[in-house]
Amino acid sequence: MPACPDTGLLRLAHVALRSPDPERLAVYYERNVGLARVVADDDVIRMTTDQHSHCLELHRDDSVSLDHIAFEVRDLDTAAAVLADGPAGVTVSHVESPGYGAAAVLTDPEDNAVRLVQGPEISAALASGSRVFRPGKLGHVGVRGADLHGLVDFYTANLGFRLSDWIGEQVVFLRCNPDHHALVFVAEASDVPSMHHMAYEVASFEGFSTQADMLAANGVSVAWGPGRHAPSRNYFMYFDDDDGNRIEWMAGVRLIYDEEGHVPQVFDPAVPTTWNVWGPLPPPEFLRGLGPAERAADH
Repeated sequence: MPACPDTGLLRLAHVALRSPDPERLAVYYERNVGLARVVADDDVIRMTTDQHSHCLELHRDDSVSLDHIAFEVRDLDTAAAVLADGPAGVTVSHVESPGYGAAAVLTDPEDNAVRLVQGPEISAALASGSRVFRPGKLGHVGVRGADLHGLVDFYTANLGFRLSDWIGEQVVFLRCNPDHHALVFVAEASDVPSMHHMAYEVASFEGFSTQADMLAANGVSVAWGPGRHAPSRNYFMYFDDDDGNRIEWMAGVRLIYDEEGHVPQVFDPAVPTTWNVWGPLPPPEFLRGLGPAERAADH
């Protein structure tokens, strides 16, 4: 897998959420997303969808919020040195992170905690599961942010992310491998670190439709979709877990292999097909605070 220059960033490893009732939330992800439990204790439940140790952590807390996001690096010591020598002089602190050989944490300009992890353990959790259909991987995470340009500067200059595309000044897509995006920032201020959505990817449209049928059979309402995003080309549908966290089910994301030839585009948020080339626009709460897109939805 191609890595980000310098830092050796490989992929989005996991998302960690805070929840007053992680057990209830874990049941939801088992039933409706197909994740399998790796391990659980009184405070943290870890869940997986592939051979990696886990893709989701559920931390017990009074709040519903984002605890951290984690990215796998090829060599943690090298990544830490690059960050320290970079334009922001970012310091990383080594931490314990079960499921990995080594881990460290840093904080971005908007106080989002970012873990860098190395050497994910191989999970055997799926071998004992009875579910035959599950997503192939955690595809990307969307995070709310007040200053998108500042966040883009930080992640590209220090962590080696590459800019893929913008939707106006409202949404920005960053990649760390050929996938069009592993990290999305949405222009919406939040008092605490806050996830906008996280996406689980399947390999085909057939798998995408299978998941839609499974959600319907489980009585889960799809808030938006099925549809297809213009910038990343992927099929999408969105639904919410029991804590109100937004989940995207996706397939067919655009791949960018030509690093020299790719020119980021700025898509117009006032054009409805920017959001969905198939037509139907999201409900107003999906784009809370995004302004022009909401005005487009009214026409």
